Amino acid sequence: MLFRETRGNLLFNQATADDLIMDPVTSEMVEKIVFVVFFFGEQAKTKILKICEAFGASCYPAPKDITKQTQITQEVLSRLSELETTLDVGICHRNATLHSIGFRLIV
Repeated sequence: MLFRETRGNLLFNQATADDLIMDPVTSEMVEKIVFVVFFFGEQAKTKILKICEAFGASCYPAPKDITKQTQITQEVLSRLSELETTLDVGICHRNATLHSIGFRLIV
């Protein structure tokens, strides 16, 4: 639909997310598809945003300034690192607790 509306004046790429993601509205685990659209012009932007809105897609603009792009990338990577650390600590705590419980049940 995007290709037809912009008469082919865009670059589009999509990929399926590796893991299921929890939908914040329904709290169900669902498969998500991530896509990126590169285009030129305000008319194309308006059409693309309307189509994305109609399909319920979340839009994230990319700044034109390379330093801002680098800053956003670093912030995202930092946040992902923090989340991975938090998850690792939680998993270690869970494993230690289960090991302790298992040891007490055996003895």
